[in-house]
Amino acid sequence: MIPLGCLVGTAPGTPTLPTVIGEPALGGFYAGIIDTTQPGAITASDQYQTGQRYLLIVAPKSLEISDRSIAWRTTRRGTNLSAQTRWNGLEAQEAYAYSEFPAFNYCYDLPYPNDGGSRWYVPAMDELELCYRNLKPSTNDNLYLVSNVNGDFPSFSEGLPSGQNPSSDPQGTAYTATVPGQTPVTNFQYNQPEYFGSSEYWTSTWCDDSNTWTMNLGWGEYRDKSPDSLQSVRPVRRYP
Repeated sequence: MIPLGCLVGTAPGTPTLPTVIGEPALGGFYAGIIDTTQPGAITASDQYQTGQRYLLIVAPKSLEISDRSIAWRTTRRGTNLSAQTRWNGLEAQEAYAYSEFPAFNYCYDLPYPNDGGSRWYVPAMDELELCYRNLKPSTNDNLYLVSNVNGDFPSFSEGLPSGQNPSSDPQGTAYTATVPGQTPVTNFQYNQPEYFGSSEYWTSTWCDDSNTWTMNLGWGEYRDKSPDSLQSVRPVRRYP
């Protein structure tokens, strides 16, 4: 693997940065801002305490592994689950991008632009939530009740209502049935070329020693799934 310090290359010039959600940019589409320099953005149990602010770029549909066809890990239980993080999918991928972790290995091997941004990676929980909030494909009601909060990470005391996102700018609050609504970005609406399907998508955030967090991009529900089950993955990358 390439060392973490080499993930961001030196580009010949600064690219034009996006300002509108869904705008094509940096090899994908602009999904919003992650800003963990904000007070309260990083929870006490998160192992990645260095705050960062960056544009989040979601990969084109052509790079998505769809139809629940890739595992997070080849076994349900094991060691090396060391990357506890709600927000830093890039560094979590550095911990997991080898053969035992197919989704991470897939994203790690994808070519990416030499523009000063990162490689593609499996989004952490708060990164994938931001994609759903801003690029929600359907007109379905959101799941807005607290559910599946018994995992070791994030801890039960922190709670885990769908939509609660301390890492984004602006910070996300718990969903209502109708907020967020369907994205106005036509290309990401249901059955359009870039839309998220309604299946479970992996995050890089693990729940406990036998489960991993997913998010259903049909109605915004967090779920804990066995990491050796087959789910979908939509890579993201970041630009500081």
